[in-house]
Order: sequence, then structure tokens, then C-alpha cells
Amino acid sequence: MLCFDKILFRLKTVFLYLVMLSSLLPVVTVANQASTIREIKDLGLEARLSEGKQLIIILFSASSCEYCELIRQSYLLPLQQNSKYKDKIRIGQVEKEDYYYLYDFNGESIGGDTLALRYDIDLVPTIIFIDHKGRELAKRIVGITLIDYLDMYIDQAIQSSINKI
Repeated sequence: MLCFDKILFRLKTVFLYLVMLSSLLPVVTVANQASTIREIKDLGLEARLSEGKQLIIILFSASSCEYCELIRQSYLLPLQQNSKYKDKIRIGQVEKEDYYYLYDFNGESIGGDTLALRYDIDLVPTIIFIDHKGRELAKRIVGITLIDYLDMYIDQAIQSSINKI
């Protein structure tokens, strides 16, 4: 009987291990999908294209951040494709890395890390909601600690920001 208990224990352990691995599959799959949220290369251009009438949503991310990819694919990409917001928002992303360069609102070439410092962003993913002058219009979203409510928080931030434009 003792031998049977050991075998049963090992089978349960293997089963639990497989269950835990299978729960990671959606994250791995999402992480491997190509992102279609465009990279922001020129904030001045974003401002001109928004014509002061569109909200600019920026995801600060890092290439090695699985949670950033999850937000891109599960929240921002569907939001970008939502006809409700078609002419109201512009969504882009900035890599919070020193090798990622873009032009700021004044046309100065800066690193993604420098832009993150200007907005006092320490953690990724962080989503900010800004106007054509770079002013934050709503409370930023940092991380995904409350993932069950993330879509609600994003929608509230968008509505609040659009009302201020």
C-alpha cells in the first residue's frame, strides 16, 4: 500500500504540474503574436494628426514584458478596432528602453527612457492618456494588478479624457 501511495502522489504532482503549465499557454501564445499597435516615432506628428480633437493613448512597454503584450493584444488592439472610438483616439506605444528613439513634441530626438522619465514612469506596462500638447488628461494605468477591471478603467479614462479635449 505504501508503494501505491507514492505512485499516486507522483501522479498528482505531475498532473498539477501539467495544469500549471497549461495555464501559461495563453500568455505564451499572446506573447508570440505580432503586435499591431504602432510604435510612436514622432510625438509632434501625433499632435498634428490628432488636430487637438483626438485623445492620444500611449502604452509604455518593454520588449521583454509579457504583461505589456497581454495589454496590447487583449485590451488596446480591440480598443483600436472599436468603431465607437474610431475618430476619437490614437493609440501608440513607446519602448521604455534607451535604444528606442523618437521625436518629442518639440522635435528633439530623445530615447524612450527619457520620455518615460519626463512622464515619471518607472514601471511597465503603463498607459497614459494625453492631449495634443502632451498633458495627461486622466489617471494613468500602471501594471495589471486589477486585470478583471482593466477594461473598465481604460474606458473610464478614455471617457474622462475625451470630455476634457
